[in-house]
Amino acid sequence: MATNQVGYEAAGPKFAVLALGDGPGFTALRLRDAATGELVFETTPDAAAGVDRWKTQRWQSAEFTAFTGTGRFLLEALDAAGARLVSEPFEIAEQLYAERFSSALLGYFRSQRTAEPYLGADRAIAFIGNKRNARVDVHGGWYDASGDVSKYLSHLSYANFMNPQQTPLVVWALSKAAICPHLDTNLHAAFRMEALWGADFLVRMCDPAGMFYMTVFDRWSGDTAQREICSYSTQKGHKHDSWEAGYRQGGGMAIAALARAARLRQDGEFTAAEYLATAERAFAHLEVHNLAYLDNGEENIIDDYCALLAATELSRSTHKPEYLVKAGERATSLLDRLTGGHGYDGWWRADNDTRPFFHASDEGLPIAALVDYLAIAPEADRPRVSAALGKVVRQLAKITAEVANPFAYPRQLVKRSDGEIGTQFFYPHGNDSGYWWQGENARLGSLAYALRRAMPHVDAEAAELARVQSQRTLDWILGLNPYHASMLQGFGRNWAIYGPAKFPNADGGICNGITSSLSDETDIGFCETEDPFQSWRWSEQWLPHAAWFLLAMTEY
Repeated sequence: MATNQVGYEAAGPKFAVLALGDGPGFTALRLRDAATGELVFETTPDAAAGVDRWKTQRWQSAEFTAFTGTGRFLLEALDAAGARLVSEPFEIAEQLYAERFSSALLGYFRSQRTAEPYLGADRAIAFIGNKRNARVDVHGGWYDASGDVSKYLSHLSYANFMNPQQTPLVVWALSKAAICPHLDTNLHAAFRMEALWGADFLVRMCDPAGMFYMTVFDRWSGDTAQREICSYSTQKGHKHDSWEAGYRQGGGMAIAALARAARLRQDGEFTAAEYLATAERAFAHLEVHNLAYLDNGEENIIDDYCALLAATELSRSTHKPEYLVKAGERATSLLDRLTGGHGYDGWWRADNDTRPFFHASDEGLPIAALVDYLAIAPEADRPRVSAALGKVVRQLAKITAEVANPFAYPRQLVKRSDGEIGTQFFYPHGNDSGYWWQGENARLGSLAYALRRAMPHVDAEAAELARVQSQRTLDWILGLNPYHASMLQGFGRNWAIYGPAKFPNADGGICNGITSSLSDETDIGFCETEDPFQSWRWSEQWLPHAAWFLLAMTEY
């Protein structure tokens, strides 16, 4: 029986999933007090169903949202023959997640700070090639992953539509957590200090001319002699001198992060005024040079939502009218991408043609950017933004529910390598990068955060769809998945172990997660091999997973 291994919010959605194999279906699900055995709630599970070709297994979903009591409980399932299946105990409490996870997430980020020998080496880093014959001080920041001590604003730029937001997303998330009333206020000062640690690094990563450097990369070697400022391509780590970061390549998110960090009104190594000045200088630079830095020379949806966040944060930090104008232009461009076709209505167009937007880590970011824009938007813009948010929520709900899906895993409309457009559970293996696909815990966290942010701005029906889907994505991360594996180390059970790690997976960190199977994209896979060229897809911890999860916690 799969449950959220940590537990459930008392007033929130509550689900469990029962695995059947070839056995008979379960006819009753009972919730009992874990200490006394008292029966407190009973319901009937849904009909059994298989999912695509997931291990030829069948499952039954069961909901117990109507129970709103608090305490420690377990679930008991009974089948028609009288067989009994019992879950591990879990909690139901008010504000369970924010209180339980805040300190651990903060501790994880602190544990990933760049330390020696990399801290010293990064004080004088060279550029790849002959384009810039100089060394710069870019020390600070965090290791990107448990198997990678490099530092990224983004990567996969050569694939154009796959850029994930990395270190700047962490700074942005920490800056939000530092003022969030839902999180332990005793931790606010520590969240601020961690945000400023990252903001200082972003200032160092900004060239005097105004562009950000994209990566400090060592080809996954851990060798300080191989650390250079560069971009790179493919799983072979070919380095290139196109190290300038456009809006989608980490530049836009870095501007947003620095502008938000400036509103913390606290100095790190640099002052709050310098954070804001760097953000303004970088925005002015990218308004002129963004196209020159993009691998295909064309903007796409990722530029739109990253530039929208940048302009919105600058508007809120400076109150200068020009940033409100720029934010409005980007919001309009993003809203113009909302379209229909292929049997669906309410999906984002990623390019200037018919490619749908699908993303392995930041699917919720267009939603989040529009919700943040609503804080500054003119009254005339608000109805269109709210209508778009409702449309996107309904589109996600539709494609998630159109097939048997007892775990309510959020599905995507994708363009496959053969050009076919259709819906599926996981990110396609055949994609523009040629190699990069992995577990989607960052994507799930981004949806959990964005959907909860959208709830106040959509109608009641869409708000309920968003509330339930947000919870189901968090449930998956916290163990309510076919592998009964908690992805958040230190909480729940069955954490993934990453063998090739430069350092062990850390408590408070989140591993990449579950994918479609290596050999069959209609099947499901998790830790299928220890081959180091593949095992990272599931078990390696990565900064954006924890950043998005932290952002989701700011909404609980």
